[in-house]
Parts: sequence; C-alpha cells; structure tokens
Amino acid sequence: MSLTPVREALMRLAAEGYIEAVQRRGFHVRTPDAKQVVDLWQVRLGLELTAGEIVIERLASGALATSSLDVLEGIMAQLEASPQTIEHRPKLGLNAEFHHRIVELSGNDILISLYRGIQMQLIGEWVQRGLQSWRSRLANEADEHRAIVAALRAMDRDAYAAATRHHIGRSLKDALGDLAERDAAREGQSSR
Repeated sequence: MSLTPVREALMRLAAEGYIEAVQRRGFHVRTPDAKQVVDLWQVRLGLELTAGEIVIERLASGALATSSLDVLEGIMAQLEASPQTIEHRPKLGLNAEFHHRIVELSGNDILISLYRGIQMQLIGEWVQRGLQSWRSRLANEADEHRAIVAALRAMDRDAYAAATRHHIGRSLKDALGDLAERDAAREGQSSR
C-alpha cells in the first residue's frame, strides 16, 4: 500500500476528531478535555430527550409497537449478565447500542445521523482508558436504564425526561471524574 491513502486516512481521522496531527511529530490519539466532554454530553442529552419524545409519540399513535422496546431489554440483559467479568470494550459497545437503539426507534433519520456523529463510544473509551472505576457504576447504570425503558413503556414523557436527565447527568459527572483521574495519573507519571 502506498503512503498516500494512509496519509489521507490519517488526515480524515484527524478532521473527524479521532486523532490529532502534531507538526513534525506525526499523529496522536486525541484525549478530550473537560469542556469537550461537557459540550458533548449536553448535545447527547438534547438528542436523547428528543428521541424519547418521538418514540413515545410513535408508541402512543400505534406507529411503533410496544414490542419494539424488547430489544432494549435484551441489551440490558446482556449488560447485567456478568457484571463482574464483562470487559470494558464490550460493556461500552452494549451501552452505546442501548442508547443508539432508542434514537433509532425514533425513526428520525436526521436525529439518527446526528447521534451517530457524536461518537459517544469513542469518547467513553478515551476518557476511561486504563481505569477500572466504570465497573463500580454498573449496578446504578442498570437501574437507570430500567427506569428509561419503564418510562418509554408507560409512554410517560415526564418520567422519560427525568430518567434520561438523571442518567446522562450522572454519566457526565462520572466522565469528568474519570478524566480528572486520568489527568492526575498522567501528571504523576510525567513528574517521575
């Protein structure tokens, strides 16, 4: 393979925010800062609230069968099956799939495209890379997911909004804590 397609692929990854080009040093995996994490979680909250409202409208009108929500419970069952042994990457993948499915159930192609563009799974991997704190949050996360699905099944907009705001708010707090922990660990390593 020639260097041109590789260079073009790296430039595209840099343009999409996955990596950064450092002049005369090459490319490096980009670690988000706290502002980027907050900005991203705010956008995520808006998209997921909108998606849930649309899902509830579709359920109430009969355009979407209640059984369509079963896929969410299937994902939750996989997440909860082995909380002590699940590896980080599969956990992040299942969590991302849970949230993506809610957005997909909205049936709104633009919303789906916007949600895919925010790259939540990759941010989670970048922020939590090398940390184990995520494991202690699995039980709370499972409860929060159950509350979201219950609100969708009940077609209760207020309960859905409250459950989603709580879940994403807790997730943001944890992401910022994880980011601070990673930064502190990096500073500790660089001072040695």
